[in-house]
Amino acid sequence: MKIWVKKNGEISLREQIVTQIKIGIAGGDLTPGQKLPSTRELSRRLSIHPNTAAAAYRQLTREQALEFKPGSGFYVTSVPGDQPDDGSIEGLLDGFVELARKRGFTIDEIRSALARRSRSAPASRFAVFEDDPDLCEIILREVSQLTDSPVVSVTRAELAAGQVKPGTVIAALSDERHKLERLNMAGHPVVYLSVNSVPKRLGDSERPDADALVAVISAWGQFLEFSRIYLLAAGVDAESLIVRDRRKSGWAAGLESASMIICDSVTADHFAGDDRVRVFSLLHSDSNHALTAAAKL
Repeated sequence: MKIWVKKNGEISLREQIVTQIKIGIAGGDLTPGQKLPSTRELSRRLSIHPNTAAAAYRQLTREQALEFKPGSGFYVTSVPGDQPDDGSIEGLLDGFVELARKRGFTIDEIRSALARRSRSAPASRFAVFEDDPDLCEIILREVSQLTDSPVVSVTRAELAAGQVKPGTVIAALSDERHKLERLNMAGHPVVYLSVNSVPKRLGDSERPDADALVAVISAWGQFLEFSRIYLLAAGVDAESLIVRDRRKSGWAAGLESASMIICDSVTADHFAGDDRVRVFSLLHSDSNHALTAAAKL
């Protein structure tokens, strides 16, 4: 995974590294159990002081994104019981079969159940689980674009109380796994959604002219924070960057001067037909396969 840093900027080098590693983990560029370069190696690559790299790793370790193994180094935290998931139908079926066998069902019983299910209608709906309401709105929108089934949201309290309709598939980002495992799922299948890699998407995107104004707009605070850090680290001048929180009044004022508008899939509704808009889709295309497979289980 490539890390960009901008020196002598308004965002500390430590925070730039921390943010990019977190996004790398969420986007699958860094996988559970993967070893990170040593602080000395990271500082050499980025031409920064080793203490800065060490401070970033220490923060990530405190936040349980990384774990330190004495004599070995820093690794992406492994989730107990978590199995690799490539988002394929085969991967989902493998997980389902393994869980069913652990609960005492025979292979013949599993095959019969799958055959019956494949002849029935898809799941009545998906329920998106996400504690952050602004992020939840974005996931709802993108899941709705990937499936013909109805899509609703579900809260932690509703799950804990078993207030989810039969036939509902729970959809969540992979970092919500530890929360869902502690809640009452009442037999509801869960599909974990893959998210796009920010570095890869940025690498594939057109770069704005040096003197162009770039606007970043969203109601999701972390979208604004992550986009700002990445764009500054990628060389966009702070004076050329407009960051607007859509939850605040007057957020659209002065945007006519922007040459490029980067936003989420919900915010894009406010700019229909505007060719300046570049929508950053949160969900990876693999999520489409995962949702399709989950709807048939």
